Amino acid sequence: GASAGMFQSGLDGGNLNPADPENFAPESGSAMDFGGGLYYNTQDVYIGLSTLHITEPTIENEENILELSRHYFLLAGYNHEINPLVSLNPSIYLKSDGSTSQLDVNAMIKYNNKIWGGVSYRLDEGIVLLTGLKIRDDLHFGIAYDVVLNGIQNNSLEFMLGYSFKVDYDRPVRSYKNPRYL
Repeated sequence: GASAGMFQSGLDGGNLNPADPENFAPESGSAMDFGGGLYYNTQDVYIGLSTLHITEPTIENEENILELSRHYFLLAGYNHEINPLVSLNPSIYLKSDGSTSQLDVNAMIKYNNKIWGGVSYRLDEGIVLLTGLKIRDDLHFGIAYDVVLNGIQNNSLEFMLGYSFKVDYDRPVRSYKNPRYL
């Protein structure tokens, strides 16, 4: 896939403290931004690689320079069927901007492809416990509790509700007739 967009940044000095000795004038800037990625999957294996800010856009104002560094993402996982009702799904997720990286190692167990639970470990940062269920074929719900290990942030609780749209690629081709073009 590919993405293109416009990144815009702005500052309106009129909303700042007028007693401040700095003279803030409205500043704004914009730059084009591009991203791209590849994704491959089979019934048992998936792998994805993507990047954001390919051109590393820069927005310059009178006094400020905002630089967006390129980011890389790698996702890979495996679906191991233990028996017809139970599957184990290990995966990894690596994020990097070239100078710092973050690695998540995950394991999830699914029962009857309707109920799941798992654990995720973010290297040197935290552990996430998660569970969820498929309410209908197109609706699922999940909860995740993030336990922070570095003491810098608080633990967090997340709720997730997802809906999957059915896309029908096998629709019959319709032909339209117009008496004007017989």
